[in-house]
Amino acid sequence: MSSLVRVLDHGSIRELKLSRAPVNAFNTPLCIALLDALSQAFSDDVQGIVLSGGEGIFSAGMDVPYLLAHGNDQQALLNSWNVFSI
Repeated sequence: MSSLVRVLDHGSIRELKLSRAPVNAFNTPLCIALLDALSQAFSDDVQGIVLSGGEGIFSAGMDVPYLLAHGNDQQALLNSWNVFSI
């Protein structure tokens, strides 16, 4: 499993803990890791899923500097946005 999302099982409940320092801002790799972890949880037939963040902060939201780093690459920007909005 990805180091961006920690998977913690609490009996039949699975906790998916965002682990992208410092503020769990969503970029393409974090979104993909979260989708993979969710897919695995559904496959494992857990009874519940809890999404958690770090100490004192869940997430800062979308990583805007990451998006801006795509520059004029419209396909990369579209790919990032699409994976974020799934």
